[in-house]
Amino acid sequence: MNFGLKMKKSMMWFMVTLLFTAMMLAFPLSGCKTGEDGPAEEATGETAGEAAEETAETESAAEESGPAASGEEQVTLRIWWWGETEAQGLEPWMEETVALFEEEYPNIDVETTLQSIEQVFAGFQAAIEAGDVPDIQFFFGGIWCLEQAFLGNVQPFSKFFTQEELDQLWPMAKLYTTYKGDVYGFPFYAIGMAGVYNKELFSQAGLDPDNPPATWDEWVDASEKLKAIGIPLIGAGDKDNYDGGEFMSFWGAQEYDSILDLWKPVIGEEKYTDPGHRFYWDKLDEMVKLGMFNEDITSIDHYQGHELFVRELAATTWTTQPELVRWEQQMGPDKVGVMKFPVIGTGDLADTVGGPVQVLGIPTLAENPEEAALFFKFMHRADRVQAMYESAYAIAPTFQFDESFITSEVDKKVLDWMINKSGPWYQYLYPTQFEAEIVNPFTSLMWTGSTTPDEAAEGAQEFIEKWQNDNPTLVQAFKDWMSSAE
Repeated sequence: MNFGLKMKKSMMWFMVTLLFTAMMLAFPLSGCKTGEDGPAEEATGETAGEAAEETAETESAAEESGPAASGEEQVTLRIWWWGETEAQGLEPWMEETVALFEEEYPNIDVETTLQSIEQVFAGFQAAIEAGDVPDIQFFFGGIWCLEQAFLGNVQPFSKFFTQEELDQLWPMAKLYTTYKGDVYGFPFYAIGMAGVYNKELFSQAGLDPDNPPATWDEWVDASEKLKAIGIPLIGAGDKDNYDGGEFMSFWGAQEYDSILDLWKPVIGEEKYTDPGHRFYWDKLDEMVKLGMFNEDITSIDHYQGHELFVRELAATTWTTQPELVRWEQQMGPDKVGVMKFPVIGTGDLADTVGGPVQVLGIPTLAENPEEAALFFKFMHRADRVQAMYESAYAIAPTFQFDESFITSEVDKKVLDWMINKSGPWYQYLYPTQFEAEIVNPFTSLMWTGSTTPDEAAEGAQEFIEKWQNDNPTLVQAFKDWMSSAE
């Protein structure tokens, strides 16, 4: 199994975790504890989120110099992380970074634990309950990190970083984990998501191999010409019901002018049955009826769908930026072209590219938070950022990353989009349960015509209304998140 297969298969566990969360949320929670991997239900009394806000207000930021180098006392810095299966080569990079860090700070011993995908959330929750957390914890970006901030389980970075240091982070990377004006997730690496197409198959179908479809009409035309030679336009597999979140992220925001529009139905200002918010369902229904996907989409897994492209049985698919590079190396640059998905909406966000960012947080109960912040600064030094790319083709979302580090033409194009065409990654911005209970199930039903756009939009609205009634504190947290993004 190659890197791509391993990454996709590991993300299947991600959805298992989501489904487990849906069951866990049936039990009342209190204090500052969360569900396994989704936002907790209402907490009783003063929430830990309020306590964290109080702490942030009373403990001034390290505006002058950030965390100082650790003193002479010997300490052990514990890091729980994930990412090797998504960006192969991160593990040796981490080992080297730790060795260099320990050499520079001999009084700090670093103990790393590479977690499995299913351990990322469940392991942290168990650690909170036991009162024995790591000093650094990996999180998926956006809501997957901020739910911990809402509940006071992670610390704000203004306690450890100057504003000048935080300004070195890419704006979109900060936005994903900024809450009430403070950053709670330190950007680890970006996984730019883009489309990929087979230039030779395009040529065989009479399409321009150097100019992939950029509009809806060109997308439809490409599909018809490729079908004429027996090739589906899009290779995908949804037997495991995972594709919905990524399809929603590529197309669901194209009617929006701002990231704020995306949140309006979440907080009750608009409805998922409104035209702009049901756009994804309407367009997906059209694509299915036009035969743009492979016929066996419901009988093969997510990662098997991507393999159709590698086997040259589909003309396009989508994947992460590190995997794009590996496919280019495997198949050759004469075959592999990288593309933005076509503009099919009319909003200002239609011509943007979403770039998910995975992050690291400092738990509120961490024993060595200043040493954790010191490690973050070390790993974002220009030499370590360059080494991360050379080892794993992973891009650290910081201005310390220089375009001169890049060795692949594919990466040059994706990096340009991530910086100059950056847009929101929808999957990281709605309530976590929304994906498991609405986005993925209804997407899967679309393949066989077992549901309609009307039913999907109505189901989404019914879900969000119940979520709003059950979780008024989380609704307010989303409003505060919106304020940070304005």
